[in-house]
Amino acid sequence: MEREIELLGLQALIKASKNKTLEDLRGVIVGETKNLLIVNIGGKQKKIIKNQVLLEVEISGKKRIIKGEDLVGTTGERIK
Repeated sequence: MEREIELLGLQALIKASKNKTLEDLRGVIVGETKNLLIVNIGGKQKKIIKNQVLLEVEISGKKRIIKGEDLVGTTGERIK
């Protein structure tokens, strides 16, 4: 199911990361590439490596935990 999610505009909380300085940061997903999420955090854009994080996002009023590794690929590739 995660593979079909459109990420742009979603609020995201980084629950876990191989880069511990990213943990507990919250922001809006403003872009993505095959391997990166671009998240606006405090007015600055941070590039987050997808396969190194565990995210919490809210979709249709429900909080969901998503493994970043499940998001690797572009939106078009995930929806196929």
